[in-house]
Amino acid sequence: KGNIVINGHYDDDRGQPAAFYRLKNLKIGDKVFVSDELGRKYAYSVEESFFLDINDPSRLSVLSGAEDSHELTLITCGGVWNSKLGTYNERLVVKARLL
Repeated sequence: KGNIVINGHYDDDRGQPAAFYRLKNLKIGDKVFVSDELGRKYAYSVEESFFLDINDPSRLSVLSGAEDSHELTLITCGGVWNSKLGTYNERLVVKARLL
């Protein structure tokens, strides 16, 4: 029980798609599957998808989960590239619940 958090790159240093490039395509109700080291598959249903500013003072709250439920939080870059900071100005957060 709790929240599994997986953070992945949106693109690489050449702008080519990386592991979470297609995360932006997930919709409410879509299924996400996670496999563990024993090969067991777990199905989650997407409940929300939103962008979060990298300077939002409450941004770390997405890492918390309800202790009595099984949640999955997927995070990648989003928004606009900021060359001064060397990162995107937002994070795409997808929250899902175990089926």
